Amino acid sequence: LEPARTLREAACAFVDAVDTVEGIKVGGSAAKCRFLAAPMQDWAPSSSSYDVIWAQWCVGHLTDAHFLRFLQRCRTALKPKGILVVKDNCGESSSTDDCFEVDDADRSICRGRAY
Repeated sequence: LEPARTLREAACAFVDAVDTVEGIKVGGSAAKCRFLAAPMQDWAPSSSSYDVIWAQWCVGHLTDAHFLRFLQRCRTALKPKGILVVKDNCGESSSTDDCFEVDDADRSICRGRAY
């Protein structure tokens, strides 16, 4: 199953509305779900508009500067007592020289533990 769709469907059981930010327009639909076609680095949420922001397996695609700005926008977008969840992979590296790790099997990249 596609992780974002699975999470979105599960979230709909517990919340009134779900916004999904995708870098490209995606097909499909779900009750209570709104698709926002924008890259994460361009996402511009309204202030105090979210109870929960869940970023799953995506922040590794952002540059450091974009990631920091994304976190700042999340802080502004969360309601008081809102929650930010970042679920991402972290490399196994223990060397301070290995800031990023590339998985040759699926061509993905993630920040190493040293980073």
